[in-house]
Amino acid sequence: MSKDNEANLQKGLKGGGGIETSAIAVLSTEGEIPCIVVHSDKKHVEDINHILNPLSELLPEKGFKPIYLSDEIKPLQQYGKTFEQLAEDCALGIVILDGLRPNVLLEFGILLGKYKPIIPLQDEKACVAIKSFYQQICQGSGLTQSQFSRLKEPSLGFFSHISDLQGLKVEVVDKDASLHDSKYPKNVTEKAIDKLMPRIIEEYNELSLKSVGKVSSDYLQRFHAVSLEVAEYYGGRVRFSVEDVENAIEEIKNLEKESGIKMPSQVYSTIASLYISLTERTEWRKVREIVDYYNRALEIYEGILQSESDLALQSETQKKSGDIYWELSQYQDKAKNCKKAITAFEEALKVRTLERFPMDYAMTQNNLGAAYGTLAEVEAKAENCKKAITAFEEALKVRTLERFPMDYAMTQNNLGAAYRTLATVEAKAENCKKAITAYEEALKVRTLERFPMDYAMTQNNLGNAYGTLAEIEAKAENCKKAITAFEEALKVRTLERFPMDYAMTQNNLGNAYITLAEVEAKAENCKKAITAFEEALKVRTLERFPMDYAMTQNNLGAAYRTLATVEAKAENCKKAITAFEEALKVYTLERFPMDYAMTQNNLGNAYGTLAEVEAKAENCKKAITAFEEALKVRTLERFPMDYAMTQNNLGAAYGTLAEIEAKAENCKKAIKAYEEALKVYTEEEFPEVHKVVGHNLGLLRTFCGGV
Repeated sequence: MSKDNEANLQKGLKGGGGIETSAIAVLSTEGEIPCIVVHSDKKHVEDINHILNPLSELLPEKGFKPIYLSDEIKPLQQYGKTFEQLAEDCALGIVILDGLRPNVLLEFGILLGKYKPIIPLQDEKACVAIKSFYQQICQGSGLTQSQFSRLKEPSLGFFSHISDLQGLKVEVVDKDASLHDSKYPKNVTEKAIDKLMPRIIEEYNELSLKSVGKVSSDYLQRFHAVSLEVAEYYGGRVRFSVEDVENAIEEIKNLEKESGIKMPSQVYSTIASLYISLTERTEWRKVREIVDYYNRALEIYEGILQSESDLALQSETQKKSGDIYWELSQYQDKAKNCKKAITAFEEALKVRTLERFPMDYAMTQNNLGAAYGTLAEVEAKAENCKKAITAFEEALKVRTLERFPMDYAMTQNNLGAAYRTLATVEAKAENCKKAITAYEEALKVRTLERFPMDYAMTQNNLGNAYGTLAEIEAKAENCKKAITAFEEALKVRTLERFPMDYAMTQNNLGNAYITLAEVEAKAENCKKAITAFEEALKVRTLERFPMDYAMTQNNLGAAYRTLATVEAKAENCKKAITAFEEALKVYTLERFPMDYAMTQNNLGNAYGTLAEVEAKAENCKKAITAFEEALKVRTLERFPMDYAMTQNNLGAAYGTLAEIEAKAENCKKAIKAYEEALKVYTEEEFPEVHKVVGHNLGLLRTFCGGV
């Protein structure tokens, strides 16, 4: 019988693509310590974002909750408070002097008048934005338009423009410096914060205790001492353990009982953040410990929600609870915890509206989108992806490229991930293209030079989007674009520095090469795929990362089997079989039935190809055993498409076996298998596949004669 009986029906070879699922769930987070960043608007100081972007990365890392105030923003509209109120409630002011705009100077003066810890910053090439002081070009300046255009703005020597401020040092940065340069804005600011941290912690502690009522000086001292201890833990001035946190809580409970005064919610919120920071210090394999810390933080947030009447603080706590439920969904009960996260974010949005609190609204919508995106992994994929997309688009009403480039890039990356996931279930080409557009928007900000880690993440995701698009159009072109994107990601994700990310991207690169091998340079691209998968397996070992190991071994097997179709058939089929058997050490029928079935189907195909060159009967029988194992999961009722694919492959195996033994018996089994496949591959729904399987069946009937 003809050997072309499996034409274009070998699907499911590659297994999971190793897509970076975290990309759909990049949360917007903030710290506990209130901070104001005052700066000139971009229209007055063109490169102001080169200073703001590093700060927006640094401040949450250092535990701050920053508010960015351009001299064009009216704080009353954005925050429901005047600047004076915001200054009163902050523990640190950062003033970017570039441009020396009047509003910046006014707000600088207010911060000074309130004796707040302040870090003044300026770029070493900063100028005074003289031209921006006039409403219209040259109007009121006494200059002609030509003279006005030639007007040179003076360099900003701060103390030559401002009266003497003893003890206040202006930090000079180089906005164009490389990431590791001592003058890079993030590095300069971090050093200044560390130096000021004792004052910042004291200020934060005073703010946290503002709501403590009248109480005896002895109790007040004790409240202050324990609250300061918590603040110093949080600010990183004192290393702490879970026992230290528990001791602080016990001391607070005793104080509350003795004094009849409740510790302010802000102090409890800081304690919850201590538990969260403990999760970050805990080895990722200690899942129970991590989950326990998250649950302890949740208990504290639940206590705040029961006792706190301030709506703004309630909404902030709901948002933080949502963040933790999302984190928990990465470890257990994904659907349940995602739904709890969604409920919490939606509660927060009852207060955090677009009109009243646009920045908080955008942050919460971003995280709501992340929760829906993660929920889409386990149920109602299309519906939840669309809800994620809606949430991300709401966030982007505020997070524009011009005003909030870092946040814009984060949300665009998340939006791309949601579209790519949606593309797996509907409108593949359209949604892949939307994903690609979103990733490219993110890359306008996430450059290799300034944000290498984010650049690598987004390039990895862009590669996955091109890889998915390649499944349905311009296969070679889109595979090559995917390969380029993965190679860009690997400029950052090296084996030495980021081994897990390196392995993920190498796995994805291997998948792109194996898909490209379908249309050009089969041997060459299969070998490149094999190299990439073997690089991934340097990290993805059976002992340390069993799931990833199995995924990559399955993909490696697929590459070897494809290579076997063009060279060293026996040798490469045997290597494919070895790889599939390695995958099956993890993908068991009981624990991972769908992956088990996929890999058994692939194993059967490898044995079937090997049967073409040696031990035909023996290898056909092994192929049949593997296909029958796959069909324990791939039933007509539950997985009709996979059922049909495997039945087709089973028919081919029985047909080949019929050539050398028990012709009548094996012909009947082959015919039955093809007929089962045609129950799904109907002429109406799948005309082309129906034609192929029907052709195979016709060849078989001719071979079998009157059997």
